Amino acid sequence: MRIRKFLIKYAWFLAAVLIVLGYFALFRTAEVSGSSMEPTYHNKDLLLMRRVGHIARGDIVAVYSEKMNEILCKRVIGIEGDHIVVNSDGLFANDEKVTEDYVIREDWYTVSAIVDYVVPAGEIFVMGDNRVASTDSRVLGSQPVSSVTGVVLFNMTKTFGFRRDALIRAVVVLLVCSLCCDVYKRLHGVTKNKE
Repeated sequence: MRIRKFLIKYAWFLAAVLIVLGYFALFRTAEVSGSSMEPTYHNKDLLLMRRVGHIARGDIVAVYSEKMNEILCKRVIGIEGDHIVVNSDGLFANDEKVTEDYVIREDWYTVSAIVDYVVPAGEIFVMGDNRVASTDSRVLGSQPVSSVTGVVLFNMTKTFGFRRDALIRAVVVLLVCSLCCDVYKRLHGVTKNKE
């Protein structure tokens, strides 16, 4: 009986804990840093991502770069076994020209380093959409799939206006208010009227 009363009394808290645990088990967030993904994403955009599962060409991922010692937000251009070529004619994957309507500057390949690369097993080749302002696999080489922290689902800043700092403040304020209400009830003996 005591356990039941405890569960009823703190149901809101237990529900919040379960939601947070479920969120972190299934989803993550990442904040875009810099201009390398423009025009798709902008600096400080907060992205909702699913935990890593299947990764396909065209997906936008958050990947930890050991060489840069930071998490990068980039688009997957090639998966294991793909032959990636960047030359004066453009970007090619497995001898087919890649059409990219999301790239900020259409002639980016004229100022890019030449690439002729076969993606090794267990790795991906990634590039930013703003190719002239992106440090990516053209310089860093392909990245291990194991270093991918999530695949982007949508932009929470564009959709809801959320930014990471504002979201953290809102969660903290809600938790503090909930705890203050509980403490107030305990100190002042506020109870439900029993009929």
